[in-house]
Parts: sequence; C-alpha cells; structure tokens
Amino acid sequence: MNPRDFAEKNLFQPLGISAGYWMTDPDGTPYGAGGFNLTPRDMAKLGYLYLRNGQWDGQQIVSSEWVETSTRSHADVDVNAHFGYGYHWFTVPEMGGYAAVGGGGQIILVIPESGMVIVTTAKTEESLFELFDKYILPAVQEE
Repeated sequence: MNPRDFAEKNLFQPLGISAGYWMTDPDGTPYGAGGFNLTPRDMAKLGYLYLRNGQWDGQQIVSSEWVETSTRSHADVDVNAHFGYGYHWFTVPEMGGYAAVGGGGQIILVIPESGMVIVTTAKTEESLFELFDKYILPAVQEE
C-alpha cells in the first residue's frame, strides 16, 4: 500500500480529513513525509490527535507508544540545541512541546502541559517560535 492510501485509510478518514493534492516521485508514488495540502483545521486535528495520545472520538487511531516515541528527541538539529528531532516531529524543549514544520510557515505546535495546539500557515520575517514564546504562551499561562 502506498503512503497516501495508508494515510487516507488509517488516519485521514477517521479524522475527517481530505488531503487533496499530494506530491509524488517520478514513478507516481506519493511521498510519505509531506508534500500534501491540508487546511489549518485539518492540521489542528492532527495536533489534537497527538495531544490526546493518539485517541480521536474514543478510538485509538495512533498508538500512544508511537505518539510518545515520535515526539521524543532522538537528535539535536541546531547548534544551540533549541530543537531536537523525533520521528517527523521537531521537539521544542523550551516550550515543553513538539511541532510538525512544513514550508512557508506551516506549523503544528503541540504543548501538552497547556493542552494547547497552535497552527500557523503564514511565513513572517520573525521566527514564529519566538512569536509563540513572546505572545501566545504568556497569554495562556496561569498567573
């Protein structure tokens, strides 16, 4: 089964997501790690699925073990170790979360301790993570 068919059957259909366009390699096989279009609402559904340890509407869609393993850092990805990398998720230790990061400012940031999923689809001159840290996180922290 190719990556798109697998994702549609086991992940997108249960969540009510339609990926629409999906990039393929020269042989026509859909890429497995990205290259597809999602709406911000659908991106938020993926974040919420992970926030809920793989459960959606009372059904275990992704194993909780995979959620934990894939969102744990297995490698540092920058010189200052601000970000790590799990399996298709960047870890953001300073925020206590993890993020799926696409091109052009597409980000799904999950912060389990705050019960928060932040979705962006716009590129800015400033780091979106700096904006999250400066404006969004303080706004939801308890005083």
